[in-house]
Amino acid sequence: MILEDLIGLYPFIVGLVGVVIVLILFYMLYWKPRIELPLEGERLIGIVSMWLPRGFGVLQGPMTTARTTMQHYWADMIQNEHDANLQKIYRDNRDFMLKFHMFAIRSEAEKKILLFDVNPEDQKFMDVDKEGVFHLHGIQDARSVGKWGDFEYFGLKLNPETLNFSKIEVDAIQVALMNTKFLSDAARNTGKISSLQEVIDSKERELTLERKEKAEMRSKLDRALSALSQRPLTQREEPQLKGGLRERLSKWGFTWWQLATAGLAYFIAPQIIKWSNVSFEEPELTYLVLGIALLGFFSIPIVRKVFGRWL
Repeated sequence: MILEDLIGLYPFIVGLVGVVIVLILFYMLYWKPRIELPLEGERLIGIVSMWLPRGFGVLQGPMTTARTTMQHYWADMIQNEHDANLQKIYRDNRDFMLKFHMFAIRSEAEKKILLFDVNPEDQKFMDVDKEGVFHLHGIQDARSVGKWGDFEYFGLKLNPETLNFSKIEVDAIQVALMNTKFLSDAARNTGKISSLQEVIDSKERELTLERKEKAEMRSKLDRALSALSQRPLTQREEPQLKGGLRERLSKWGFTWWQLATAGLAYFIAPQIIKWSNVSFEEPELTYLVLGIALLGFFSIPIVRKVFGRWL
C-alpha cells in the first residue's frame, strides 16, 4: 500500500524537483545579477532609473555611491609608492578626480561607473514613484570610455536646461574617466611592486649581513693561522732535566758506533800513514790523524746514506 502511494507520488516529486531547479537557475542567472549591488561597502541609493542620451538608452537597477571605493584605491597607490614625485602626481590626480560625483549602478546584469558633474541626489534631479523607484532626469550629455574589467565607465552632465559638455568639460571628464577606469589595476600593481621591492630590500640586507659575517670569519681565520705559524713570545720553554752522556749524544744525533769508529780510525791512522810510505812532520802529522779520525766518525752515516736500501 505504501509502495503504491510512493509510486503514485513519483511524478509529483519529479515535477517539484524540476520546479526547484528552475527557480534556482532563474535566481542565480537572472534575478540575482539584477538586484545585486554593483559595489560592496558603499551606500545604497535605491533602484534608480535614468535615460542616457547619445543612444546609450535606459539604465535601471540598484545604484550605490562609488566614492569610498575610489578613495581606497588612491590611498593604496599613494601609500605603496615610495617616489615622492609620483606621490604628488597621484595626489593631484586624486583631488581632480574627486571633484566629480561618483556612483555605480547595475543595469540588466551589467555594471556601470557613473561620474556626474553635479550631485544627482539633488531633489531637482530625482523623483520617486509609488513603487519606490527613483527617476533621475536632467541628463543632458553622456560620454563613455568603454569597458574595463567588470564595469563600463560613463561621464554624465546634469542640467535642468538642455546643455551639452563644452570642449573643456569633455577633456576634463575624459581624463577623470580614464583615471577611474584603470585605477583598481594601478592600485593593485603598485601594491605588488611595493611588496616585491620590500622582498628585494630584505634579501639585499640579508646578503650584506652574510657577506659581513663571512668577512669577519675570514679575518679571524687569517689571524688564527698567523698566530699558529709564529712562536708566542710569552710562551715559556718547558724545563728539561740534564741527562747523561748517552742522552746528550742522542740529542745531538751522535751514536756510540760513530764514536767507536772515530776512535778506531784515530788509533790505526799512524799505521795507514806508514803504509802509504809518505812521511809527515808535526803538526801536519797530527792534523792528518785527526782528519782520518773525523772521517771515521762520519763514515757510518755516509755508508747508510749511500747503501741504505741494501743494508
